[in-house]
Amino acid sequence: MPLLFSGLRPALALGAVLLVAGCASKNVDLAHEAFDDTTTFTRNYAASPEKACEAARRALLSQAYIITNATPQTLAARKHFQQDREQHYEIEFNITCVPDRAGSSTVFANAVQQLYTLRKTNTSASVGVSVLGTLSMPIGSSDDSLVKIGSLTLTKPGLYDRFYGLLEDYLMADAIGQPEPAKAPDTLNPSASEAAQPPTQPVPAPSQSLKGGD
Repeated sequence: MPLLFSGLRPALALGAVLLVAGCASKNVDLAHEAFDDTTTFTRNYAASPEKACEAARRALLSQAYIITNATPQTLAARKHFQQDREQHYEIEFNITCVPDRAGSSTVFANAVQQLYTLRKTNTSASVGVSVLGTLSMPIGSSDDSLVKIGSLTLTKPGLYDRFYGLLEDYLMADAIGQPEPAKAPDTLNPSASEAAQPPTQPVPAPSQSLKGGD
């Protein structure tokens, strides 16, 4: 009998190893992120990182973006969009210019869309009466405010192609001493297919009572 059990042990151990290996072979993508070899978010230029970032700054300024942060090799800029009274979003470009060999540089760019929607808040007045308690009076007001409902990185190549094309125009103008290029002011506005759309209905909020004393 001991010999029988001793013979089973290696088989059980082998089965356990195969079971673990089978489980490990299953690919579970928790973050839904793929680090593919793509040039959507990056370009290489025969210019110093300082000149490349300056060209990026001018490109964004020409499209009515507000510069929110800037260093010689980094840049952040934001632009507000409002489709109607209840839909609002912001696009923020983040630029990093990294030095390469022989005075060249790599420019990394990503655009983040912040989504907002309208929230309605109703307030009603309440009057405290010592005998009857608190009574809610049929008077009040409604306040509207924008609330952030999401944030995502824009990944469609078209928006980045237009940004880098405008950056290259400014780099070329600086290199040959020509006037700055004139572009349509909506060059860096994301199209309907490039941007996420906020919900069409406002977000309701619970009523808030304003209570008075006795």
